[in-house]
Amino acid sequence: MNNPKAQISLISGILLMIPYILFATVISTPADSLQNLLKDCPDTGKRAVIYVHLADIYVDSINIAPAYWNKALTEAVKAKDEYITKLALDALVKSYAAKDKEKVKQYIDIAKRVLPESHNTLFVNYLYCYNIWMEMRKNNSLELIEQELNELKDEEVKAMTVEEQIRWEYLTGVSLDYLSLLTHAYREIGKAIPYIERALDKVSKFPMKDRIHFEILCRYELSDLYTATEDKKAADEINKMIELNREWNSLNTSFERKFLDESDYYMKQYSLIIFLGDLIDKKETQKYYEKYIGIARKKNKMKSTYETRARYYKTIGDYQASITYIDSTILTKQYEPEVLIPLYTVKAGLYYKMKDYKNAYLTLKEGNRLQTKNKSTKREQQMAEMQTRFDVSKLELEKMSLAYKNKQIALIASCILLIGLIAWSIYQRYMVKRLKKMHRKLMVANEEVKRQSEKATESEKMKTAFLNSICHEIRTPLNSIAGFSELITDDSLDTATRVEFKELILNNSTALLSMVNNILELSELVSSYEPLPVEPTDVYGLCVEEMEILKDRILNPDILCITEADKKEIIIPTNAFYLSRVIGNLLGNAAKFTEKGTITLTCRIDEEQGVLIISITDTGIGIPTDKQEWVFERFTKVDDFKPGTGLGLYICRIIIQRLSGSISIDSCYTKGCKVSVCLPIK
Repeated sequence: MNNPKAQISLISGILLMIPYILFATVISTPADSLQNLLKDCPDTGKRAVIYVHLADIYVDSINIAPAYWNKALTEAVKAKDEYITKLALDALVKSYAAKDKEKVKQYIDIAKRVLPESHNTLFVNYLYCYNIWMEMRKNNSLELIEQELNELKDEEVKAMTVEEQIRWEYLTGVSLDYLSLLTHAYREIGKAIPYIERALDKVSKFPMKDRIHFEILCRYELSDLYTATEDKKAADEINKMIELNREWNSLNTSFERKFLDESDYYMKQYSLIIFLGDLIDKKETQKYYEKYIGIARKKNKMKSTYETRARYYKTIGDYQASITYIDSTILTKQYEPEVLIPLYTVKAGLYYKMKDYKNAYLTLKEGNRLQTKNKSTKREQQMAEMQTRFDVSKLELEKMSLAYKNKQIALIASCILLIGLIAWSIYQRYMVKRLKKMHRKLMVANEEVKRQSEKATESEKMKTAFLNSICHEIRTPLNSIAGFSELITDDSLDTATRVEFKELILNNSTALLSMVNNILELSELVSSYEPLPVEPTDVYGLCVEEMEILKDRILNPDILCITEADKKEIIIPTNAFYLSRVIGNLLGNAAKFTEKGTITLTCRIDEEQGVLIISITDTGIGIPTDKQEWVFERFTKVDDFKPGTGLGLYICRIIIQRLSGSISIDSCYTKGCKVSVCLPIK
């Protein structure tokens, strides 16, 4: 590359391309810039605003815009931004209404959850009514709205909240409107107007920011009704909708929606006014037409204006211009035949007004041809669809027939195999059953041997423990009796000492006798399981009597004995002798293990459960939780150094069980020990 001219040409070309390269580098789409901002923006409120901008940019995309509105909703909820939350919910419900009922239900549930304040109740009702309205329009059915009204009609209107009254009035009006359309009773449409007007009147009493969505919905329906009944107030309602839309945008003071393009919205509203025809003044029609065309030119949407322009020129009486724009509408080929056929009818009418009967006839003929062709096309489509379904059904039938034959072959083979398996399994089952039976017998015999062995070992241990305990317990009073009996014969002792020794001998004899009686009583009690004989007994009297015996027996001044009862006379059917033994035994245990404090005997009736509850509470050493059931067994003692055979609580439980009651230790009481006895009162 030594040619100087070539080098100069190359350098010049590169220099000329530099501005374009820089321009391409610097200039990027707004969506890309916003996406870049999201990467370094941790603030949820700002992120919500960015997602709103992105949704505005992709407003014409039915897939992209809802995705950004979803993200805007998520960020707005986190930031607790009520305006953007409502903005996103409104956009999402409008996107999915009549397309995805489950999603709409989810968004309404979200609205209830994230907007729980009372002033947002009307907005939630608006979302609900909008969804029902769209669902009804989609399916041409009143089923959903009738279901809603049936749920509300059971309540009196006065008993409803204001928001429920508004919803009832609005849905009733809408149902009457669509019922008239479905039944072609167009003269009945006017009956819906009072309901919508009452709903609008109630809505107007709410603050602007709370009512604006529901008011727009009501005015849209009202303008539609006024148009159908040829009422001039239709234009006023459309204008009010336009003003409300501007008012809603002005409520947002936190950010500017730079990418919001509402040209389609305003063109649609102005087009509705133009289509009112003779209901408004021609000068008014011209004013709105100029606004409509101004937006269309500015946004380069002139091709979508042909139908509206045709309507405008028909209204002002320029029939030829109207026909021209009808032709332009037809030539765009962006409408289905169902939409074009009425245009041919309008065009023929215009030719007729111009007294051009030939073109009127030809236009009607073309319209009829299109209608016939459309019906023929639809019929052919239906026939093709039916043929396709027939072919599919035929293939499915053949497939099912083949599958049936294969299943028959497989079934026969399976049956043969199954019979062989059943015979083999029966034989195996028989053999296994014999083995299991023999094994079970061996196991039962082994378990019985083991159980009898353990029982014998346990019995031997208990017998040994019992003998050791009894020998020890008997030896102590016997030694005292023998020793003091020998000393009492000593003549050197004075009279007072001999009297004291007599009392000691008597006390030890009594203790020995009590021990023998306990053993004999235990033997008698365990020999039978029959209930003990009962008779009406004053249980409170028994409690007082046993407590007095305890007071006389204990000499410790640091122990306070208390008797409590809800009545001074409590008479129930029981065995006085054995119950007094139980109470005395429990009081004796309480005194044995209490060095200082109180011993409380409580007697009360629980009418609800139908039982008498006797409880003995002390402030002694208590019983550990893991031993509170163990102490009711034979020969068990909490403290091995305390005198006793370990049979007291065991005898008490046997007696109480034979009196159809229960005895237990209260594990919740921690200041000592609390033993509760429950006896039936009938």
